[in-house]
Parts: sequence; C-alpha cells; structure tokens
Amino acid sequence: TRYNLSGRFKGAWVGGALRWQDKVAIGFPLTNDALGNRVSDPKHPFYGPTETNADLSIGYERNIYKDRFMWSIQLNVRNAFSGDVLIPVRAQPTGEVAVYRIAESRRWVLSNKISF
Repeated sequence: TRYNLSGRFKGAWVGGALRWQDKVAIGFPLTNDALGNRVSDPKHPFYGPTETNADLSIGYERNIYKDRFMWSIQLNVRNAFSGDVLIPVRAQPTGEVAVYRIAESRRWVLSNKISF
C-alpha cells in the first residue's frame, strides 16, 4: 500500500507490503497399506512453519526543469524484519527435518527516476 503525504510534506509518500504464507506440508509419516507395504500417509503430514515478511518504502517526487520532467527517488527495504532463520522444507518419515533453507535476507534498494 502507499500513502501520499500532503501539506508541508507534499510529494513525499510512505508505503509497505505484508506477505504471509500458511504452513506447508514438508513430509509424511510411513504406514502400512492393506498388503503390508510401507507407504507414505498423506492424511497426517508434517508441516513447516507459517511465514510472514514485510516490505517498507519511502519516496519523494517533484517536477523539475520548468515542470518538464518529474523526478522521483525511492528507498525500498525488502524483508525489513528478517533475521538469520533456517526454514524447514523437507522432513524424514520420522518427522525429523531433513532439509532447511535460509530465509531471504534484508535488502535495501535506492532508485532514482526521471519521467518526461
């Protein structure tokens, strides 16, 4: 979302985004089928955690050069509250986590744009 400021701060804006992902199945326990074979049990999955990530942004824009051009500057912070977290992505049939991934790190992006 984006909120444009007014009055003394005309041309400035602040924004943000929130991304949420529900728990995800990362594996299944083993069970015996009718023939006695060991098979995965999809009715009782092992789940990984839910994930919530937030992005923040601020910016400013104004007309320049006799109002012929629009100049804007913007600072984005992706994964603003991210930390060094390991996220489980695959589990053994015993429920023990077999594979982790590293959470995406915080990223800062500064950009300038001139429109005409």
